[in-house]
Amino acid sequence: VNTENVSGMQQTDAQLAQTKIATKFYVVGIKKFYALFFGTLGIYIVYWFYRHWQAIKTFNQSDIWPIPRAIFLVFFTHDLFREIDRTLTSKAKNFAWPMSPMTLATLMVVVTIISNGADRISQKTEGITGWGFLSIALLPVLACGFAQAQKAANVAADDPLGARNSALSTY
Repeated sequence: VNTENVSGMQQTDAQLAQTKIATKFYVVGIKKFYALFFGTLGIYIVYWFYRHWQAIKTFNQSDIWPIPRAIFLVFFTHDLFREIDRTLTSKAKNFAWPMSPMTLATLMVVVTIISNGADRISQKTEGITGWGFLSIALLPVLACGFAQAQKAANVAADDPLGARNSALSTY
């Protein structure tokens, strides 16, 4: 099937599928999110923040800096969750946050700080300590909290299942 795009040129369905859909948020399937999060022991969350802020920057044509917002994510977690929630509200999309988005953001910031602190302390000690265990034990809490934000972002981006980015690739 051929369709006509804005410039009047014909595109096939395959070409349309390859066309990047500009959304305000980074869309990713939840299973893929968990696989990447746990597969990298949580480091994926820095990339995840970067991709969200890059999508927001492109969509809003703003001058925000996605890389610092990803690196210093504890300072921008509330802003991201607030932006997702505002978009859901403006689009009249129903999403059942497990708690208020700001409470969830605060929880994610506190748990991130504790987990990172415990990890730093465990690196300075020899052998396996309770600090190392604590850092690893908090990963599921972080994964679940950030996955809730991802589910909300997927709904806000009109792709509740994250279908357009759900397959794992070789990378």
